[in-house]
This record gives sequence, C-alpha cells and structure tokens, in this order.
Amino acid sequence: MTNKLDNGIPIDRQKPKLLILIPKSLYLNPTEKWFINALQRRFEVVKYGPGYLSTLEIKDDIRIVCEELGPFDGIIIHQYFLLNNLKAASESGYFAFDVNGFLTAHPQFPSHYDKLPCPVFALMLRADVYSFSESYIKTLERFSGYIIAWPADFVAPLDQLNDLEKESFGKQATDRYRDFAIANDHRIIPVIHVIGNDEFCEMEWKKKNLDVCIPGVQYYTRKSASRILEASGRKAVISPLSIRIVYRLASLFNIKLQRSSWGIWYLNHNFRKMISYSKLCYTDGSLLRYPVRKFFEIPAFGSLLVADPCVGTEELGFRNEVSFLSAKPEELPDLIGDVLQNEDRTIKIIKAGQRLISERHSGSARAEQFYGIFRKVVKGDFNGARWHQGELIF
Repeated sequence: MTNKLDNGIPIDRQKPKLLILIPKSLYLNPTEKWFINALQRRFEVVKYGPGYLSTLEIKDDIRIVCEELGPFDGIIIHQYFLLNNLKAASESGYFAFDVNGFLTAHPQFPSHYDKLPCPVFALMLRADVYSFSESYIKTLERFSGYIIAWPADFVAPLDQLNDLEKESFGKQATDRYRDFAIANDHRIIPVIHVIGNDEFCEMEWKKKNLDVCIPGVQYYTRKSASRILEASGRKAVISPLSIRIVYRLASLFNIKLQRSSWGIWYLNHNFRKMISYSKLCYTDGSLLRYPVRKFFEIPAFGSLLVADPCVGTEELGFRNEVSFLSAKPEELPDLIGDVLQNEDRTIKIIKAGQRLISERHSGSARAEQFYGIFRKVVKGDFNGARWHQGELIF
C-alpha cells in the first residue's frame, strides 16, 4: 500500500503532479504565464497541447495521456479548449503553432479529461467577465470541476454602474458571468492578477524623470484625467515616444505587434519602463470599476498608484494613503502637486504598495494560495474562498 500525506498526495513524490492542457501562446497581459510559472514552485507541471507538442504527437484522449505521462494529481484545462474559442483567440495574441491546422486535425481535443480520478480545474484567467455569451455560461454549467477565475465580489452588477455608454464596450456588458459566479461560488477559485517575481522594479526617486503617466487603454475616466491635467498646465505621459514610433511603422507595413513574441516583449518592456520612471501613475478600472492589472503593476514597478478605486479595492489589501492614493480626475492637479512636494511620504506609500503586491499578489504568493486550495480540494474540504483585506480566506 502507498503511504499518503494528509492531503491525499502519495508520499513518494516531492510535489503533486499537474497536467495542464494548454496551447502555447502569449498575450500582452502576462498574468496567465506568471500563474503557470508560479505553480512550478509547488507542483510538478506538465504542459500538454499545441505548441508544446507537434500536431502529430498530440493525443485527443486524455486518459491515454495520463497512462503515458502520469499519474496526475490534478488536471487544468485552458478556457480556449473548454469554451471552444481557440480560433477566435488566435486573432488577438501570439500562438506558436498553426491554429487552423491543429483544429482540423484535433476537433475532439481534449476528450475524456473528466473521466479521471483526480480534480479538474478550468483556467479562466483570460476571460472577459462582462462579455460571456449564453453558450459559454451553459458550457460552464455543464462543467463539473473547479473554476480558476474572478469571483463575483470583484464584478460589479450593471445596475450599480453609471454612464457605461461612455465606454466603447459599455453597451455589450452583461451580468451573465456574475450571476453564474454567485450561484457557483463553492467551486470558484478566486485567482486574480499575478505579478511575476521578476517584474518588480526599484528605482531611486531622483532618477525618475517623469512626474505622472496614465498608462494602458484610455478609458473614459483616464481620458478625463488627461484633459484635466493638461488644462492645469501639467501634461501626463500616456505612451512612450518609442512605442508610438514603432506602432506607426508597424501599421505602415501591416505588422500586428501583439501577434509576435517580439512585439509583445517590446510593448511590455517599454510600458514597464515608462511606469518605473514615473513618480506616480493614475489608473482606473473603466466605468465598469474592474480591478485591471494596472492596479497591481504600478506599485510593483515602483511608482505611486493614484487611482479611482475599483470594486473590492480594500478586499485586495489596498489602503488609501497607506499603499495607494484614491482620487477622482478633478482632484489630480492639487494631489499631484502635494505628492511631488512630499517626497518622503510618497516614497513610503510606494514601498508599502510594492510590499503589498509582493506579499499578496506575486507569483510566489499565488503559488502558496493555490497550493492551499488544492490540498483542500483533494481532501474534499473546499467550499469556496474569498478575499478579505489582502488575505485569501478559505
């Protein structure tokens, strides 16, 4: 008989073994990449899918894969396979394989993953929680496993949001996913954005040559902030000159930067550099008040986070005037002047924000959080989890 630890994992293995059914791809938002990398701290990870193997090597029946490469203590299936949206996704990111060729050769991949005696998790970190179709929701309802995704606590109901029509995507937003997440909170694993351990930057205050930037997509509130600052005589940097030049050249030659590994690296490198060279950065989660990755990137990259708070700001561990500064666009001119005149106080808040991200939202933190949940799932004790003041509580 094989001896087992109290979490049900065979004692003769140093780490639980995970099979991750995933296509090899890259996106501008690297959260998924950092999450999977982080899992390797606590798990033996086997990635299986197009790009990691040639089309000829892939087997559709996951029972056969487990016989050849296993046994496995858990299986993670990527949302592209679960929701059957790999082809659509290939239009907006870099995929290291021929998507059409793979789909033609393997229309049934992956099959029978739900016939194995181990927990199955759906990896939904690329999901736009406000744009789920009815068919996607029905697929999630048929899926009997656990779902690694945003919890309903951080998805505001539409009837509590104002002026959504001012955002280009506002009219398309629905409550479908939020309703599903509420009804299925006992199997939602609330993994949110992940900051890679090597994404953190520390730069001396005197070397920061930009006062303020407003990075990322220019949502309605960000545009308002930019206009207000310019009217006050202080212009915010929105995009590095180098990126604007490269975007212009790429458009002339019909090159899509986000569909090449080099382009994704270049864009991320330059935005990270812009933020780290800025004394403060302003952001928001659009009029959806969504906790976008900028809330986590800005402190990690060593800039002061000034933000119109998102849903769940305090539950994620952010504290106004401790680890970030809360502000509406019209408050920015006076606030920025105060920030720049109080260097010691500003640096203290920057360091507190960076410490929060490192301790609660880094790859290392996510690995420990997921490992704790995984042990409860294996033991049959998991019944949901929630965030409270920066702590993930089971």
